[in-house]
Amino acid sequence: MIPSPNGTIVVDVVGLRSRRGHVLAAVYASAEGFPHDPGGAVRRLTEIIDDDEVEVYFEDLPPGRYAVTVLHDEDDDGELSTNVLGIPTDGLGMSNFSTLA
Repeated sequence: MIPSPNGTIVVDVVGLRSRRGHVLAAVYASAEGFPHDPGGAVRRLTEIIDDDEVEVYFEDLPPGRYAVTVLHDEDDDGELSTNVLGIPTDGLGMSNFSTLA
């Protein structure tokens, strides 16, 4: 058997405010859609929260540069919730010191 040249990205999600909801994670291979549009992601995963931390595994990815977004979807509506000013009320994290601006 020839080994796959593909790899795995492991994302450790820590600092969750509660065990409610799910963790939604997306990995991007280009700037298209990052970080606002999960439709631009090459892979998306939903993880159950059963501990204070969640590990997300993006497996079998070809070699390359990637960016990751993570959303703690506490209300389980499948999207980023914001207040009246547009500030996120769900927990949110991004790789590479990205900003929402």
